[in-house]
Amino acid sequence: MSTSMPMPTNPASPAGLSDPIKQRLWRAFRDEVLAAGLSIAPDCEHQVKAFIDGGVKQLLKIHAENDQITQAEDAIRTVAQKMIEEAAKDESSVVTASVFFSVLDYICPLFPFC
Repeated sequence: MSTSMPMPTNPASPAGLSDPIKQRLWRAFRDEVLAAGLSIAPDCEHQVKAFIDGGVKQLLKIHAENDQITQAEDAIRTVAQKMIEEAAKDESSVVTASVFFSVLDYICPLFPFC
């Protein structure tokens, strides 16, 4: 007789679905930046993760299908690419929160984030 308990889900997300989506989007962003040979400042990581959280909430709200999640993944890669371009202009090897905010000024609207 088994007494194992079901794995708990994140109470802040329906059925815990947002966590894998958040991880998928964060990995897409991070991998893009790292592939360009840049690093991510802690302040930038915090802001990007908050940005991703907002996008995931929107995806859950509309009951997104996999193709919409893939679209969000492409969008977060676009954000990363624009941030890489901005960092290169400054000859910086680090993407920072200020780079993130400067990119938002001209990249939004961008589904599902802004």
